[in-house]
Amino acid sequence: MARNKFDSPADYIQYLSNPELSLAKKYSCIESLRVALTNNSLEWVQDFGNKGLKQVLNVLNECFRNDSKWDRVQLECIKCLKAIMNNKVGLQNLFDHKEALTLMARSITPTVPLVMLEAVKLMAAVCLVPPDGHDKTLEAITIAGEVKQRERF
Repeated sequence: MARNKFDSPADYIQYLSNPELSLAKKYSCIESLRVALTNNSLEWVQDFGNKGLKQVLNVLNECFRNDSKWDRVQLECIKCLKAIMNNKVGLQNLFDHKEALTLMARSITPTVPLVMLEAVKLMAAVCLVPPDGHDKTLEAITIAGEVKQRERF
């Protein structure tokens, strides 16, 4: 895939909204998105905004419905969330999305250690966000445990 296929946040959002994308194309796009979110200006990341966050979370949710071939996609999604959370607006968007933290908590699974490590780092950071980051983190971990039919601790 040509790297110049995606210039604006809207290009990524539109491409990821296509339900017909193959695993390889999704991975390539998410990987490119992670680089863009990391290297572009704060304004670019903020333009990606809520619509972009929803697309990343949709792809992350898709990872849970598929097999281990999706582990690399899941890791890139978590890294995209990290880049999105790296500013106040992105962090607030993540807090405002009702499933974002739960999807992140669901990524804490020992069967995929790299994904688990990145997800734990993000959840630990969310714990420190005032006023209720700790409560939201515990709630997300509890819900993720219920989804997996396991105890929180």
